Amino acid sequence: MKKILLYYKKIEIIGEPEFANYIVKVLKFMNKKIPSRLKTIQKYINRIEQSSKTCQAHLNELSICYMSAKTAYYSTTWCAGSLVHEAHHAKLHLEYLKNNKTKIQRLLKVPRKISAMQKEELECIKQKLIACKKMNAPKKEIDCLKKADGLHFLKKQTW
Repeated sequence: MKKILLYYKKIEIIGEPEFANYIVKVLKFMNKKIPSRLKTIQKYINRIEQSSKTCQAHLNELSICYMSAKTAYYSTTWCAGSLVHEAHHAKLHLEYLKNNKTKIQRLLKVPRKISAMQKEELECIKQKLIACKKMNAPKKEIDCLKKADGLHFLKKQTW
């Protein structure tokens, strides 16, 4: 699989050419439909990289959004909403780092309870839902988000 590197508004995009170009298209769509959410993505996500699953990774203050083709190509609105969701995870992570400044505090991060993880997921899903509504996403996407229980990480379910 040949990967390329593109940039859109200082966000690195890494993936197969079709994927990388599609993500640029999605970001341009967001710039028209929900520009404030694109600014949030610019602030909290440094890189969007094609992967086998959709998730967030943090290397200190570098946030990488790994995105699956399944998530990206489901629809433009779903892909955009997923970027909003992952940007919110990155925001929460950076807030954690800000509030736990010493290296030892960062290293001793206690594994969170499932209820805390679910609460964070529900917060991120809420942000995705708000964005999807603003983009006039299809009803089936809105309904799916309204029904989400925030426990998809336990089911190894990817969006």
